[in-house]
Amino acid sequence: VTLDTAMDLNSFEPIAVIADLGLLALMGSMSVYLSQGFARTHRSLEARTADLEQLNVELEDRVDERTAQLASANSDLEVRNQFIQRVFGRYLSEEIVDNLLESPEALQVGGEKRTITILMSDLRGFSTLSEQIQPEQVVTLLNNYLGAMTDIIVAHDGTIDEFIGDAILVFFGAPIVRANDCQRAVACALEMQRAMDGVNAWNRDNGLPEIGMGIAINTGDVVVGNIGSLKRAKYAAVGA
Repeated sequence: VTLDTAMDLNSFEPIAVIADLGLLALMGSMSVYLSQGFARTHRSLEARTADLEQLNVELEDRVDERTAQLASANSDLEVRNQFIQRVFGRYLSEEIVDNLLESPEALQVGGEKRTITILMSDLRGFSTLSEQIQPEQVVTLLNNYLGAMTDIIVAHDGTIDEFIGDAILVFFGAPIVRANDCQRAVACALEMQRAMDGVNAWNRDNGLPEIGMGIAINTGDVVVGNIGSLKRAKYAAVGA
């Protein structure tokens, strides 16, 4: 090997070192760049995660708020329905009121043909009796009598359609049909008659005259529903 050749071979060593250093520098730069890129991506993901968590919290708050609003609305509706039942339940049967609240279409004028049992009671000689005592006494006597009869009718699932002075008109089979409507009507009438002893005992204790009651029961086909007009209607039965 000549001196020139040795010099040529040695001349490659600095070049290789420079190349290695350049490669290392390039790799270092790429590593720094990639690290910075990963860091930026990580921060972006953290920011997005935080945004999603905040959005989730807001959505949960809105869901809770909406749930509370719906619960409040349902509570208000239940309170209103209870108020309606308390008020109109004194003028109509609770079954009729419940039917109207559950099915608003039941308010439409019209009816349907149905077989029902009708019970009607009245006081014997009431017109003459009412002329012999004071009006306030008549009301007191009626309220005691009607109160006792109402409890019995409700206990037998009868629907009080109306009080007609001293008379009571009751439906068994409307608006709700039951398999034993006829039997319950008869059982109700018998218990009403037996309850007259207690009614008259109360009348005597309060200085009021004793009263007698008659009851009629009939089963047949009628048209039952809302009779009247759109402005004023009455739940009633029409038939022989």
